[in-house]
Amino acid sequence: MNTTEDYEIKRLKKMLIKHDWFYEYSDDHRAWLAGKESLDAIKAKAKALGREDLINVSHETFLANESVEKALEGL
Repeated sequence: MNTTEDYEIKRLKKMLIKHDWFYEYSDDHRAWLAGKESLDAIKAKAKALGREDLINVSHETFLANESVEKALEGL
């Protein structure tokens, strides 16, 4: 892996950690739209890096009420 790819993967992980995984349940359309745009950006970056697996790990970890940050360490 090169330095640029390492940087972009770290950026993707930060996006996953900060993402509001419950945005779909929001009654506020602005919050829902922000969440959808965030997830769209995450999906695009993950696909470009070939790391779509990080999305599934993050979502499942969040729903299990566990730390996404810890789950992404070492991946």
